[in-house]
Amino acid sequence: MYQPLREQGVEVVGVYGGVGPTGGHADSTLVDVFRAKYDLEMPLRQDLLKSLTVIDWPHSESPFPREVVIGPEGTIVYLSTRFDLDELLSVIEEHLP
Repeated sequence: MYQPLREQGVEVVGVYGGVGPTGGHADSTLVDVFRAKYDLEMPLRQDLLKSLTVIDWPHSESPFPREVVIGPEGTIVYLSTRFDLDELLSVIEEHLP
């Protein structure tokens, strides 16, 4: 999904809060293992300021996944707490310049 979107001028970035699976700090080694396991090409960045915690997320039983699409004007155009690739791609296509 990442490469075709990038070719259309869309930037996809994975953001993680820095907490590992056991509740400890997720260091770069853990992130590299995750990236290799899922063959991720997109950049992964740590949310050091915990800025994603201030968003009023839709209700969810699980804290993951969290998806945010920011439109060309810099406003949030999509928030989701479930993974629906068709819906996500539809929103992105709708907001392409």
